[in-house]
Amino acid sequence: MADIDAAILLPPARALRRLPVDRETLARLGGEACIACGAVAELRPARMEFTSDGAGGLYGWPTRVCPQH
Repeated sequence: MADIDAAILLPPARALRRLPVDRETLARLGGEACIACGAVAELRPARMEFTSDGAGGLYGWPTRVCPQH
C-alpha cells in the first residue's frame, strides 16, 4: 500500500478571526448567562439568536433566560 500525503486530504487552513465582542456578550450568546440581563442562575432555554459573519453567513446561538425573563 502506498503512502498518501496527508496534506492532500486535509482541508486548507483558515485564518482565525476573533469576534469583536467582550466576554459578557459571548456568555449571553453562548447560553452561559441570561440573554436579557446576564444573570447566571436558574437558566432555561430561550430561542436561537443569529449574528452575521460579515460575509453573508449566519451563526446561530442557543440563548437562555433567567426566571425573570
